[in-house]
Amino acid sequence: MFRKWIVDISSVIIMVISTPLLLVAKMVNNPAFSLSCAKLILRPINWFAGNNYTIHNIEYLKNNDNYVLISNHLSGFDLVTLGLIADKPVKFIAQSQLSIIPIASQWFELLGTIFIDQEDPKECFKAIEAAIKALKRKENIGIFPAGTIWEEPLPFKEGGIKIAQKTKTTIIPLTIYNTRLVFEDRINNDMVNTEFYFHKPLTYEDYKDMTTDEITKELEKMIYQKYEEYRDYKDINKDAFIN
Repeated sequence: MFRKWIVDISSVIIMVISTPLLLVAKMVNNPAFSLSCAKLILRPINWFAGNNYTIHNIEYLKNNDNYVLISNHLSGFDLVTLGLIADKPVKFIAQSQLSIIPIASQWFELLGTIFIDQEDPKECFKAIEAAIKALKRKENIGIFPAGTIWEEPLPFKEGGIKIAQKTKTTIIPLTIYNTRLVFEDRINNDMVNTEFYFHKPLTYEDYKDMTTDEITKELEKMIYQKYEEYRDYKDINKDAFIN
């Protein structure tokens, strides 16, 4: 549990000493520049956390200039790793609670995060409209359609899929595995191996004749099937995801 404690402390220290970098990013006010600056902060946080991540099929992400990233959501640490992985800014739709975290909230704002209050229908509508406008500007959107952090697979909500449909945008599915063990469920100080598996993108031509429910179910099946494969492998190879 020592590592979990050190992640808490180091994250606060890194955020505080990076304030000048935050001010520079604010002056430049460019999402691509802000992402480059954010990586300078996320790398040491990731190192202190002991997160050894593996990326599969990153070419699917790099070879698409405009997409909706659809992923399961296991941990608050998912965004740390995704920030390091992304080569282009991705505007994530995130719960409004993140908007009140000191310093970090300003980085979220610079990166274009779209905050959503799931208890307020009007705010949900505004968030969806903001995401649609961003996609029409050829920006990228990231969505966790389960709507919350949870280790067990939860049903996907259709809102994020409708955003892709309305803008005829390519969908890139992503399966995340084992990030909870980095922080929330950490049990020792060992390095943790996490997996980020990008599936083959669905272009508008691939899904244009499908209903929203059919697309949602297809993505849910694809993402969770890979998740279960990782979990089954871990059950057989107990130490596979810890160094």
